[in-house]
Amino acid sequence: MRMWFLSFLLLCFPMAIMLFAQASGAEHPKVGAVRYVSPYGFCFSLPDDWKGFSVVEDHWEGFEPCSTGSCKVTEGPLVMIRNPKCPQPNSCADIPIMVFTLEQWKSLGEFHVSAAPFPPGELGRNRKYVFALPARYNYGFLDGWEEVDSILKGHALHAPCSK
Repeated sequence: MRMWFLSFLLLCFPMAIMLFAQASGAEHPKVGAVRYVSPYGFCFSLPDDWKGFSVVEDHWEGFEPCSTGSCKVTEGPLVMIRNPKCPQPNSCADIPIMVFTLEQWKSLGEFHVSAAPFPPGELGRNRKYVFALPARYNYGFLDGWEEVDSILKGHALHAPCSK
């Protein structure tokens, strides 16, 4: 019985290591020293080939139903991290990060920020803000959307920033 158990472990151990490596993010791009430090208190780690990235500041708007259709009730910052390989805006997928105050995030069901049937997905938070990924952020299938998706799945946002 003991011999069978040892044989089983020796056979399964390499497969377990391979599965662990895949589950721990080995398939995600290598994150290097390229880092964005946001004035909102989050940091974002990027692959080395994103050196020279740019940041575009925009805003999101929150609407609720009213007698004229939809009325704007709130808004907040939208930070877009742009790949340096993209020659023009809207030619490649950006990394969009919506910034909500804690109060806005708590009342998100009372207003909507897109036509999607589901809300933005939380990426992280600090004492003042919640950082979220817009619903359907990659539905445009712009060049590089797979890389952006992979970076986001690698838990690249850190809030608060770690040293």
